[in-house]
Amino acid sequence: MSRPRPRRRSVPARRRAAALLAVLALVPLSACDGGGDADPSPTPTALSSLRDPLADLDRGRWEVVDAPSMMAIPVDEEDIDKAAWAAAGVDDARIRAARQALADYVTTAYMQPDALRETDDAADRKTIVDASPTDAWAEAMNTGWDEGNRQLYGTEFAPDYRVVGCPRAVVHWYLTEREDLRLVELGGTIAYTVLNTRTGDIGIFAQRVSAAVVPGISDDTPIDRGDFQILLAGNDICATTDAGGLVVPAISDDEAAASAQSETRHRIIDKPDVSRTDIAAEEGGAMQFDMATVVPCPS
Repeated sequence: MSRPRPRRRSVPARRRAAALLAVLALVPLSACDGGGDADPSPTPTALSSLRDPLADLDRGRWEVVDAPSMMAIPVDEEDIDKAAWAAAGVDDARIRAARQALADYVTTAYMQPDALRETDDAADRKTIVDASPTDAWAEAMNTGWDEGNRQLYGTEFAPDYRVVGCPRAVVHWYLTEREDLRLVELGGTIAYTVLNTRTGDIGIFAQRVSAAVVPGISDDTPIDRGDFQILLAGNDICATTDAGGLVVPAISDDEAAASAQSETRHRIIDKPDVSRTDIAAEEGGAMQFDMATVVPCPS
């Protein structure tokens, strides 16, 4: 049984709008700087330090904010004969090129929502297509975009929502041998703090990503082929669809939204690791969609 909530005092719309403008002036809505050793987190303010639901994340663990910081994560090469890989044409240069292509794609498509906000739908689409490391991925993205599923191919929030600070990720790189293939794999979780600028509500959104790719043979073809998966959590499914694929986070006092927020934190953000086994699994594991982490469409 839920405890009764205190009734909110009604605030005139004009005062509410003025208060939100003050909040937006105080909170660094886009404050990402992955260069050097500087902490890319926003400067604490009364709002971000008291209300940010992700303020307690371990910044040393949630250290990825851009492509360079993603590339700085070491590669797990356990049980891999690198000499045999090199003899087969998959040397360190080819591995690094594949990793760079994946890092550029993931950060461009999923970790720069404010950059996508500044351009129109056609420009967003071109940006993500240009970042796609294979023609097959670009073709799938174009098809999905046309079908109204752009939220699976590029993260941009609906107009009322802004990211506080910057998205952060926990990422793992793996070298894996599976079914006679030499694979570069990426798995991880991206977390966002999001503000509803209309209501002042603040909450979370998260995505899990996994990729398993065959490195290409040249810098012009860094990835020969591969699979990519994306999992969304903490969003309102039907509201996102109605917004044309612009993400509508489940942020409100509604019971379903509150439950989705809680489960997204517990099941996704608090357990951000995506293992080799998770990447290979056809079902189950960390990449399994969990309806408890979203607000479903009304039945």
